[in-house]
Amino acid sequence: MRLPHLTEHFAGAFPVWLAPEQVRVILIVDELTDYAREVRDALLDADIRADIDTGDGRLNAKVRTAVTRKIPLIVVVGRREAEERSVTVCDRSGKETPMPLDAFVAHVTDLVRTKSLDGAGHLRSETGTATV
Repeated sequence: MRLPHLTEHFAGAFPVWLAPEQVRVILIVDELTDYAREVRDALLDADIRADIDTGDGRLNAKVRTAVTRKIPLIVVVGRREAEERSVTVCDRSGKETPMPLDAFVAHVTDLVRTKSLDGAGHLRSETGTATV
């Protein structure tokens, strides 16, 4: 299958293993930049394509931008996450799941290794939202 066919098949909402950017890290407050870098670096060390949104926008705007760009996993980090060395993961269904950073890295690595279709654009429920 060629790239145009895949893009059409998934409606641009690629599964994690195929997405150009697999994880977007979003900070709640600017003073957590060091922890956001730690999260991103842990993902990069595991060969996961990740980036940090360091823009000046509000949290909702940053999340909306990541959703619009069809990034499969959005990680939000705040003070609690930094203290607990954890992340809050938002997937395409809108579900928010807190988990330890190491468990999240292992989860994403497993999604990539198994070429999982969880959360891909072609998996739609009757309500029109992607399933996880």
